[in-house]
Parts: sequence; C-alpha cells; structure tokens
Amino acid sequence: MIHILLVDDDPALFNVTKILLERDGGIKVELCSSVGEAMVMLGKKEYDVIISDYDMPGRDGIEFFMDLRRKGFSIPFILFTGKGDENTAIKALNCGIDYYQKKGDNSREVFRNLRGAVMDIASRRMSDPTRESRVEGQDPGFFPDFVVITNPEGQIVSADKNLEKLLELPEGSMKSRSLLAFVSPRCREEVRRYIASSRFGTPENEAKNQGTFNLDLLMDDGSTIAVEFLGKIISRGGGHPDELLLIGSLPRCERP
Repeated sequence: MIHILLVDDDPALFNVTKILLERDGGIKVELCSSVGEAMVMLGKKEYDVIISDYDMPGRDGIEFFMDLRRKGFSIPFILFTGKGDENTAIKALNCGIDYYQKKGDNSREVFRNLRGAVMDIASRRMSDPTRESRVEGQDPGFFPDFVVITNPEGQIVSADKNLEKLLELPEGSMKSRSLLAFVSPRCREEVRRYIASSRFGTPENEAKNQGTFNLDLLMDDGSTIAVEFLGKIISRGGGHPDELLLIGSLPRCERP
C-alpha cells in the first residue's frame, strides 16, 4: 500500500484527487488543508509520497518542501498546482522537487500523469523488490474525462473545460447555469431526483458516495452524448454550503 499525504486548501480538488487515486486500490490518501497541519501529521506517521498544492495561505508549496528538507524529511514530493507558471515549475525542479504537475483542463491526462508519478516515485523509494513489483504491475486505473461541481440546487459552480469542448460550447459558458440546461429532456427528471436525494450535510473534509448514474448530455447542435457520472457530496466547511461533485466518464468509443 502506498501512503500519500495530500496538502491542499481546496476541498473540492483534494476530494476528487483522493477519490481517483484510491479508486483502484493500492493507494491510501490522507488529507490536510495547511502546511501546519501537514507538519503535525508528518510527526505522527510515515508517508511514501507528499502531494502538495503550490498556492496556500502562510507558506507556498515550494517553501513547504524546503522546510521539510531543512528538518531532515526526505519523503518524495510532488507539486500539484493550478496557479503556477513556467517559472514556478523551473524553480520547483531546481529546488529538488521530484515531480511537478499542473492541474490544467484535461482531467483524464492530469490524473493519469499524477498517478503515474506516484507509482514511479513510490516504486523507486521502496526497497522491498516484491513490493516494488506489485506497484509497477498495478492497473493504470480509472481516470475521469471531466469534472462538474454543482450547488444543492443543481447550479453549476465549476465545469471542466474538457466538458465544454466536448459539448462544443464557449469556454466558461456552463458556469452559474443549471445542470439541467445541458441534459437531454428525457433525463432531466432523473437528474432532479438524484440531486434531491443527495445527502448534503456531510462532515467537513469528507466525501460521501452518491453512486453512479447515466444520462445523455446535450451538445450545442442538439445531438446527445451518453455519459456515466459518479457523484460525491463534498463540504468546504467554514459555513459554505455543501456541493455535489460529479466525475464524468465517456464510453471508450466516444473518447477523442
């Protein structure tokens, strides 16, 4: 089992990262939302890999990495960020960070690369040959084609640019609109029931599985495309309302 400490102050992002990395087994992800919390956890338990966001309150991901090395921690470190630029990547690698992954817009590619980096780093770190071969032989796993986040009323809070591209919609056009506007009329009642039955009120920093469902999404020209969604309820805490995280997967024959 590969034990990962994931440090990110965005609950939506770290929940989807945990879900997708753990989905096919062999990986256990523990979450924390700040560098201070991470240092406490590192003092109590040994981890195989750290995955950290770059832009966090107090100290950024590179400063966190440098603090760890000064304190004698040699744990492999992956910087996983959506706000860094080319200079950040160069600085990170020059400092000795093992791997830099930009969050980007292509969910499938991003999480495939991230899981691949975890497997590669962990296999090099593990000295037991039997354990190493198990890591290398694992299935590459499930990766989403896109991710959508809605509020309890079904209004879209965030939509993957991959989905907008798939539906041939202008970038940013899905945000703040109802999810139902992009669903085939024959599937809308099912989506209404799904959202209404979702178990909002989950404990902070946890994700509750709402199960999978299939529906047809509307493309800009009026045609439809079949999609399978896995739903998770996530909590941002701090008085913010819960949100519904929908991880979408296309049939293999439909993937670009």
